[in-house]
Amino acid sequence: MEINKDNCRISVIICTYNRSSYLGKTIDSLLDQTLTDAFYEIIIVDNASTDNTASVVRGFKRQNLRYIYEIKQGLSYSRNTGFRRSNGEIVAYIDDDAIASHDWLERILLAYSHDEEIVAVGGKIVPVWEIDKPDWITPNLYTYFSCIDWSEKPFFLKKGAYLFGCNMSFKKSVLIDCGGFSTSLGRIGNNLLSNEEWELFKCIDNKGLKKYYDPDIYVDHTVISSRINWKWIKSRLYWQGISNLYYDYYVEHFTKTQLLIKYSREMKSFFSKEISKLMNGRGDQILLRLFIVRYFGASLHFIKICLGLTKR
Repeated sequence: MEINKDNCRISVIICTYNRSSYLGKTIDSLLDQTLTDAFYEIIIVDNASTDNTASVVRGFKRQNLRYIYEIKQGLSYSRNTGFRRSNGEIVAYIDDDAIASHDWLERILLAYSHDEEIVAVGGKIVPVWEIDKPDWITPNLYTYFSCIDWSEKPFFLKKGAYLFGCNMSFKKSVLIDCGGFSTSLGRIGNNLLSNEEWELFKCIDNKGLKKYYDPDIYVDHTVISSRINWKWIKSRLYWQGISNLYYDYYVEHFTKTQLLIKYSREMKSFFSKEISKLMNGRGDQILLRLFIVRYFGASLHFIKICLGLTKR
């Protein structure tokens, strides 16, 4: 029986790009939920993949599964297309290489019932390493692999805090009111630009609305083998530096002078603290090296902004 749009309470959005070998398991986990099929839909937004993504989706014969081809590349474009084409009052996002827990959708809906001012809900993201993890990848680096475990108990996020895209949901009304995800940021193809969620969460904070984290709303996130190495994590931190700079410049509209002052102070504070820790035997050499890469990325692209060599 085809899903009744009036009954649809939650829409799950999977934005995908050339991940057909992982996508099927994500869809399987969403079709095996404790929530009745009639109450939710799954929307696959294919962001101009060149692999067999479309045929993988067509292999699933379920009425509550929809496929959308988004030709304009960029994760933010895909996320916006997904929620604008959705029927649910709640919109949940999960990555195309993640596995939802069996009661993921029921727990998301339950969280919203706690307080009518809750407009964003998310939870724990558990890393599943595709190959053996080297010892130097310690838990303080897990966030760069989009994995979090913030608390054993649910709590409301403070102003300025945000949820991670692999496991986050929103009331559709707030996505509409805030204009969705910033297309000035976010992944495009294989680059690692991020921070596209920040403007949305800032809008939520400015409206005085609530964000909620529950560790029982969890997903398993596959950390693919091509990312479990020094070269990838350096690239990830390099792009994080660029992402932070672009957010400040293109979204917050800092002047070049304000950027220079902010990042000069930030780097001075960070490196003085970390070097002091190392001298006292408490430092983290890996983190220090990676943050050198991060600030190098920010500094290089600050110069490009000053020279007018970038349009993003």
